[in-house]
Parts: sequence; structure tokens; C-alpha cells
Amino acid sequence: MVSKTLSLNIPGAEICYSLARSTRRKKTISISVSHEKGVIVRAPLRASQKEINEIVATKARWIQKTVEETRNRKELFSKKYANGELFKLLGHDFPLLINERQIKRVRPARLADGCLVVAIPMGQDKDNHVDWIKQSLQLFFKPRARSYINRAVAKASRHMRLQPVAIRVKDLRRSWGICSDKALSFNWRLIMAPAPLVEYVVVHELCHLKHRNHSPAFYDHLSTFLPDYKDRRKTLKEMAPHLDL
Repeated sequence: MVSKTLSLNIPGAEICYSLARSTRRKKTISISVSHEKGVIVRAPLRASQKEINEIVATKARWIQKTVEETRNRKELFSKKYANGELFKLLGHDFPLLINERQIKRVRPARLADGCLVVAIPMGQDKDNHVDWIKQSLQLFFKPRARSYINRAVAKASRHMRLQPVAIRVKDLRRSWGICSDKALSFNWRLIMAPAPLVEYVVVHELCHLKHRNHSPAFYDHLSTFLPDYKDRRKTLKEMAPHLDL
């Protein structure tokens, strides 16, 4: 795949986008927008730049509207790291409780009395305060994600009779799970999602051990284990903005 960043000037605006060309794409040109990747145009390797620009220009109003909606949605769900703010663990909400203490290093947050308790040094300025809380929360969530996802994969593997060569829980920014060379990688943020959604991602990636792409055979296989996978996928997509720090 060949990728580069381009821009197109239209009356009253400039649209910047990443162009991804692929030999796998035969005819169609598609456009997607996300707050992480921005505007991405996917096109066949043989498509001319003129043809691509015409498609982008035609979709310009939709692109601008979607970019604005995406930006507003990101601002809506951005964390403030204030007392009482809710963070999810397996789909359940826990309010943040910040305690100032005489400490010199970041410690994992802890659950106490239904709250996520974070200790910060006394006299922290706001920027350091936020960074400290983020680190503390990550130290809380990541080990739990590894433990829970490993158990979920082990359980599903036995049931499906599919065994990955390795299981990794890491900082994936663009996906919930990846299957590569029979090894599975999962986004640690999954620990924030309800258990049925974690199961969906685990089973989805295990199915890729047998079916490398999203073919009809893949979805037939997935549906034998999770007949309601479409509902779970939809719910995960809706909840995604809430599943982050």
C-alpha cells in the first residue's frame, strides 16, 4: 500500500487528506473520517489524481460536516480528570477520587468504596496533575486488562479449538484487536468495555486464525459462536468514545 498526505483547495476551504493506494482495491474510491486518522481516501493504484480530486470535491460538504462532527464529539468525550468524573471498568462506572499526598512517584490507582482513588503529590500544577493521574490510571487498568483478556482468550480458545501462538495486550490506537502470524494483540482499553464486548473482540480475532480476511466464511464462522455478533459490534462502536483515558 502506498500512502501520502495531500490537500485540495475548493471554494472557501482546503481539504487535507491521506491518500492510500492499494492493488487490492480494483475500482472504487472510498472516503472515511475519524478523529484519530483524519480524512482518509482509499483508491486503486491505477486511479488518476484527477479522478480522486473529483471524488473529494464532490464529497467536500460531507467531509467538512463529518470532520466538524468528529471534532465536536472528541471534545465532548475528552476527560477533565476532576473529582467525580466517571471511568469505566468492564462497563461499570467508577468515580475518580483524587487525594493529595506526600509522594514522589506515580502509584497505581486503587478501588476503594466504589471509587477509583488516585494519589498525587501535594502542590501539583494542573498540567502535571493531569499527566500524573493518567499514568496512575494506566498502571491500574493495564495489568487488569492483561489478566482478564488472557483468561478470556484461554476460555474461548478451548471452546473454539483455535489456539494462538501468542497473546499480547498493548497500546493499540486504531483497533481493538489484531491477528498477525497467528499471534493475537488486544487493546488494553478493552478492560473498560462490558464483558460481552470483550468476548466479541476475542472471538472475532480467534476466528482470524482460520479466516485471514472478512469473507462470508469468516462471518459464518463467527456467527456459529456469537449469533448476536452484529449487536455486540454495534454496541462497541457506540461505546468506543467512552473507553479511553
